[in-house]
Amino acid sequence: MAPFLSIVPSIAFLLPLPFYPQSGVPSLAGHGSPPLPGCVRPTMPRRSTAAMVAADPSELYGKLDGLLRRARRRSHGDGLIERATRWVSREWTTSSPDRLVEATLVSGKLLLDGFDEGLELLFLAEEGGETVVSASAYAALMRVGLAEERHADVLALLARLQARGDPSSGALLCGMKAAAALGDWGAVARLFSMMSEEAEPRGGTEDEALDLEVSREPEWTEKRVAPPAGAITIEAYELALRAHCERGDVPRALGLVDSMRARGRPFPPSVYSQLALLARRTRAAGPLLAISAADMLATAREEAAPLLWAVGNQAGMVAARMGTVERAAVAACGGFMFVYVLVHLLGVGVAAPEVDPFAGW
Repeated sequence: MAPFLSIVPSIAFLLPLPFYPQSGVPSLAGHGSPPLPGCVRPTMPRRSTAAMVAADPSELYGKLDGLLRRARRRSHGDGLIERATRWVSREWTTSSPDRLVEATLVSGKLLLDGFDEGLELLFLAEEGGETVVSASAYAALMRVGLAEERHADVLALLARLQARGDPSSGALLCGMKAAAALGDWGAVARLFSMMSEEAEPRGGTEDEALDLEVSREPEWTEKRVAPPAGAITIEAYELALRAHCERGDVPRALGLVDSMRARGRPFPPSVYSQLALLARRTRAAGPLLAISAADMLATAREEAAPLLWAVGNQAGMVAARMGTVERAAVAACGGFMFVYVLVHLLGVGVAAPEVDPFAGW
């Protein structure tokens, strides 16, 4: 595996290695990239086992209490903030510390100032080694990092979670978004492969994921490589399709299209643009032939539905504000126009007879 690491630096953040932040620095990577293979990691002073066991949770509870007090002062009648603080306060005496930390991180910027503060809370909770923060809490903090464009830090959080061996689909999706923002399409394809394995275990995924990460010139075959159509969001499918199209991987792109069609939902408009880009890049007609007229019609209906609903709602609101006479007048005009169009289409209009001026001569 060593030769591959020098080819693809992005695989570093997926290695099962723990990430130890510098003491007193809440940022994972200082807004930079994760440590690359061959780089010297900073040697962190580790606490003794006795110190870890004897870790005092009062510091964690003090941090949580400070966050709740600050949120109450800032609420000013904001219903979302008040509900978040009430929920965490209600669980204060009955829930474990990891549940309180998860509830705080899931609340996002309702209780936190930003990504750095959430990161500090996460490290404080896991400092003693007794509290294990859930994958859902990691995913929530990663979403805050995406909102602040801390893409490298999001990938480092995913590496920390991957070291525990329990990344959730939400965390993997956040990692895909971060890798896509950095232009690392091999990492996007690898993370989607891991998400597919989580949705439907089928064996051999580790070798396949490594091939997705390293391969830049995929072998041309007629066989379509389709992931399982399990519980994977359409957003993950779109990111994976773009990754395959950016890398010129026609078999996997077409297999992904088949899997999206098996979901029974219309294709998003981005699918057509990505397949057109893939066809132009590879000079092959296969990506264009993968789309049928039924697919395009279903997409058109799906995109037009919100517009039709909006027009209908606006018409209903206008009609509700009108009086009885106005509604009757509008109904009469509409009926007249309907009859006029119907008569015109049927060709039964009453036309004046043509008069021949030379008929009497």
